Amino acid sequence: MFSSIDRTPSTFPLLSPTVIDLEEQQYEQANALSESLPKALSEDKGDAEVNQWKNYLNLLGQQAFQSWFSEQRVDTQPPSESLTFSDHEIRLAHLGEFRLFLFVVEQCLSEEVSIPTNVIDDPDKAAHFYILLEVAEEQSEVWLRGLIRHDQLYQMQQTQSIQSQADANEDDTITLPLSAFEPEPSRLLHYCRYLTPDAIPLPQIVSNPTSPAALLSTTVATVRTRLSEWLGTSTAQGWQSGWQSWDLLQPQLAYATRGLSDGLKRGKLVNLELGVGTITVALVLTLLPEADEKISILVQLLPAGSDGEAPPWEDRTLPPQITLSLVSKKGKSLQTVTSRNQDNYIQLKSFKGTVGQRFSLQIQYQGATVSEDFEI
Repeated sequence: MFSSIDRTPSTFPLLSPTVIDLEEQQYEQANALSESLPKALSEDKGDAEVNQWKNYLNLLGQQAFQSWFSEQRVDTQPPSESLTFSDHEIRLAHLGEFRLFLFVVEQCLSEEVSIPTNVIDDPDKAAHFYILLEVAEEQSEVWLRGLIRHDQLYQMQQTQSIQSQADANEDDTITLPLSAFEPEPSRLLHYCRYLTPDAIPLPQIVSNPTSPAALLSTTVATVRTRLSEWLGTSTAQGWQSGWQSWDLLQPQLAYATRGLSDGLKRGKLVNLELGVGTITVALVLTLLPEADEKISILVQLLPAGSDGEAPPWEDRTLPPQITLSLVSKKGKSLQTVTSRNQDNYIQLKSFKGTVGQRFSLQIQYQGATVSEDFEI
């Protein structure tokens, strides 16, 4: 029932999506359900027939994803939580305590997709994971493109919001490259098994009695990685906010690992969105407990290949003038290092801290900035 296709060999995100075959019964059920949906779902802006068609595609995507999930949980030990769908939002699903949002498109004509900001900011729609599904209705297939976490999507939204304000653009969508989605959908089961829902904060409805004009507002908790937990026994901590164990990250790096110090290493691929493309680098932290109950921390920035694949040998250096900075919790820059021509890595001077201390790391290149917040 499931297979892979090679539709666009030149583009990695389109290389081998998971393909889910649609059955005649699923067409009939989606058609019947789309016609019976309440008017509130069929008259949400625009022509009712257009919205009914969108609901029809959403229902096909829902059924296809449910089929894929049923197939996957056969091999999970222990068995996964059951998958249920919301009554009021046909694209919102629940996997145990995790919320999933199925972002369904008819076809991806380019390497980008536009996502409405309300599915990120609205507490009723926001989800821990967003699944990208492409419905090829005439081919009787649904292509499962991948997934992205809410904390990653929120960070991208903030970056684009800053740019939109500079351009006086008030668009209610954000545009993502397909490479922003993890192409392996089985990672969803891994996340749900080893993470807790509070590891990926969602917007919450809070009361604001001091504001008579607006009694409700949404807040998003800061995503802060706790380094001391990496030294514990919990296997979940290595995967928070996209961090990977050294064994998994190492094959994706462009730089040979000689010279890297001993200690517990974890890293994260960071995409710097530029006007002409994307630069991918790897942020690597090495932790070494000291005898005085402090933790020694070494921070390095290494080149990584596009989409996590090692680049050709001639490209195995960092771009010049990329900066890596250590920032205090009050926003003061404590250290900064800048890459030169032919640097195959840069690093900050090793520093120590105690449990509970906070700091941030910033990567900057050609106007693009990515920040990561930490607590020791």
